[in-house]
Amino acid sequence: MGKETEIKFSEIPLPSGKLMLVDLDKTLIDSNYQITNQGIFDEITRVQSLGWQIGLSSDTPLESLKVWRGRFGMNGPILAERGAVIWSPGKPEIVINPEAEQFFTSLRLALIQQLAFNRINFFHGDVTQFIRNKPVLNEMVDPRLILIQAYRRCSLNFYGKKILPDGALDIDNNLTKQTVELTNRLMETPPFEVEEDYNPDYGICIFSPKQMTKRLGTIRLLTDLDLKKVGIIGDSTTDIVGINIAFHYAVGNAKPEFKNNSVFVAQNSYTSGVIEILKLIKNRK
Repeated sequence: MGKETEIKFSEIPLPSGKLMLVDLDKTLIDSNYQITNQGIFDEITRVQSLGWQIGLSSDTPLESLKVWRGRFGMNGPILAERGAVIWSPGKPEIVINPEAEQFFTSLRLALIQQLAFNRINFFHGDVTQFIRNKPVLNEMVDPRLILIQAYRRCSLNFYGKKILPDGALDIDNNLTKQTVELTNRLMETPPFEVEEDYNPDYGICIFSPKQMTKRLGTIRLLTDLDLKKVGIIGDSTTDIVGINIAFHYAVGNAKPEFKNNSVFVAQNSYTSGVIEILKLIKNRK
């Protein structure tokens, strides 16, 4: 690293509270749930040795994020399900909207019952781990398979998959859409406005409270920790929590809107981009 780059790095603002929250999907890991640069482990250790807390902020469920937190050796808090569930070391979990937890638990059970009634194959468990294990399911007669994330508490998500002749899985967006329609039919008048987020690139749909955002979760976390600003490393518009409570740092593959709201944009993508951002902390007080 040259002197000119070091001067540039020294001018980039960092949160005085020494807390950095990192998004997971398409930030710390790529679209295949893979870590793209193994140097991230040493970099996190180095930054934390300087008194920083490194945590996670993601739409992923808390239990899955706890596994990732342990894998990366992080020491900081977790914002799960887009800020709906908050966990800090040594403190009890916080569910911002208990009503949403009850509503989506009932909805998920109703969906499972209907899938079973219609004889559609489904998996109810840790979907991320299921996909990472790359199961071969050639014994299934019906090629339709719905993957339902069991660990979500204040939201509901599922993937539509089709089982190929060799037993591998592929995206089935038609099945996802059919399941979205089924879920909407099962949904009695909710006590709040529900947002439907369908992503054809993954064949996934997420139902969540529309009013729940990472900003609300971040504000609650900062209040509990008595901090004014946090660092946010991310890639998408959902990672924008507001410049009044955060400095935003974008990985190279981030969407333009997130880059435009960031104080620093990494040249590298995914895990390598996170490493590049964490290096901003080098030799900084």
